[in-house]
Amino acid sequence: MKIYGIYSAGGFGREVDNFLATQLCEQEKHPYQIVFIDDDPAVSGQQIHGYDVMTYNAFLQLTDKQINVAFASPALRRAKVAQVTRDELSFFSIRAASLHLGPGVEIGEGAIFAHNTIVTCDAKIGAHFHCNMFSYVTHDCVVGDFVTFAARVSLNGRIVVEDDVYIGSDATILPGKIDRPLTIGKGAIIGAGAVVTRDVEPGTTVVGSPARPLK
Repeated sequence: MKIYGIYSAGGFGREVDNFLATQLCEQEKHPYQIVFIDDDPAVSGQQIHGYDVMTYNAFLQLTDKQINVAFASPALRRAKVAQVTRDELSFFSIRAASLHLGPGVEIGEGAIFAHNTIVTCDAKIGAHFHCNMFSYVTHDCVVGDFVTFAARVSLNGRIVVEDDVYIGSDATILPGKIDRPLTIGKGAIIGAGAVVTRDVEPGTTVVGSPARPLK
């Protein structure tokens, strides 16, 4: 039996098991099992939404297994993916049935796309991307690794989002120019409801409309 592990029994992890079950029901022809993985030993042995919770070490003992790292924090997700990679496990992606992917879209491994998410066309998205409900990516955007979109993020055309960026709920990033994409630097944080009209420096937190660095 193939085992699909969701690494994180926290908030976002608990949100995605329902559409993972739908996804697997449609794609798998053989028996499978969904489990949660959590680093808190006190949670091990419990059940969430009818699925067993186990420690990471217990998951390692299983055969025929794949994992998705569901921590919302880009930094924590990167650290856990490094751990999983060292242990030579393989990753799977989680995609809600309501996800729309247009032509010319490239997506790295380990992604999560929640309900009503869209990538319109001709966009490149890196590994371990999280796209929460009602968020979208449009044409000619490039999204790096370990990027997190909270709910209702609007990423409009010709934008570069570098690695480890977190974009809060209802944030809007306006389009860049054909000859000069708007760039959000590595590790930046875009506050909830922000409207980004210009480049964001790496490691900077911006808030407001128009977005300005947080002091």
